[in-house]
Amino acid sequence: MTQWYAPKSGGIRTYLHAKAAYAQAQGLRHAMVVPGTTAKVDRVARTPIVVVPGLPTAQETGYRLIPHPRPIMQALDRLQPTVLVVHDATAFPRRLCRWAHTRGIPVVLIVHSEIESGAAGMPTPLRLPTQHVLRILQSRGLDGPDAVIATSQAVATRLRERSDAHIYVSPLGVDTEVFHPRAPEADYRRQFAEPNETLLVHAGRLSSEKRPTLLIDVLAGLQGDCVLAIAGAGSAEPEMRRRAAELGVTKRVRFLGHLESRSDLARLYANADCFVHVNAGETFGLAPLEAAACGCRVVLPADCGVAEVVSLDGFHTVEPNSVSALVSGVSHALTQPAPVPELDQLSWSRTFDREWALYGLLAGRAAEGMHAA
Repeated sequence: MTQWYAPKSGGIRTYLHAKAAYAQAQGLRHAMVVPGTTAKVDRVARTPIVVVPGLPTAQETGYRLIPHPRPIMQALDRLQPTVLVVHDATAFPRRLCRWAHTRGIPVVLIVHSEIESGAAGMPTPLRLPTQHVLRILQSRGLDGPDAVIATSQAVATRLRERSDAHIYVSPLGVDTEVFHPRAPEADYRRQFAEPNETLLVHAGRLSSEKRPTLLIDVLAGLQGDCVLAIAGAGSAEPEMRRRAAELGVTKRVRFLGHLESRSDLARLYANADCFVHVNAGETFGLAPLEAAACGCRVVLPADCGVAEVVSLDGFHTVEPNSVSALVSGVSHALTQPAPVPELDQLSWSRTFDREWALYGLLAGRAAEGMHAA
């Protein structure tokens, strides 16, 4: 169950579709409950997606929020899960835990992000109180589940400061059948950069809390002929365009919008010289890992979760929240050979093998408890 699933949404949607493919390949039962415009049942791989009507948010991604847990619980009654996995603190985790535990169903909460970061782009008078409320909301969500999964050790450490919950670390992965090195394509690359230009790329939702405008500052700070291709859309794009005009780099930025095709995204990574990630403190960061799997150099803040859990030659970590450090990092990375990734270390199978083992452990304990009762 997650609230953060929409046609143009990012990491959780990618995770869930990869999980559906894994479940199909392993012959495992898996279902999803998500918000949408109208009640219906979709399907990805063999996974049914039960869509519950939700109210629209102000975000261009199409996110919707379900206002009351009752229709979620009705959907769960029909699905009769063995384990309930809740993906965010806005998905009524306490109510869903009560529903599950009265039925002997264990609950796992996966923390993909710290929701207080969603207030980062607010005006100062609103930001701190909103962050405080969101921090409380997430902390309350940690109380009921039988286990909590964090995507990095840094997040797990912060969560343990707020809760006594059993917290497991399970780094994310990539679809290595899509994201892998490939031969350079000169004609394709020329759509974004001339042969004598350096092609930098970034992919992600252009939302203020992710500070994407820093990408423009980094581009302006680089010497030589560099262009930046940005795959993604969001409310921060107008500010990024204004900043590009202000710094005189408008002609060096390519706004590609949301790339629906994962193959198109992989092709972009594989033909780029360097992927630049600016969002310090991100709990994981799938896009940098996908780029690395394609053999692209990656520059990112040292406190980004993916930098902690993945050791790759192509990763170049720099001081967080520093444009000058990012500029130096890109300049250094471009002097190094492109990485040759070990794809077996990056696959989703490693992630889901771990997680399904945990699900099985919890389901077995729940079954023993029911028999004992």
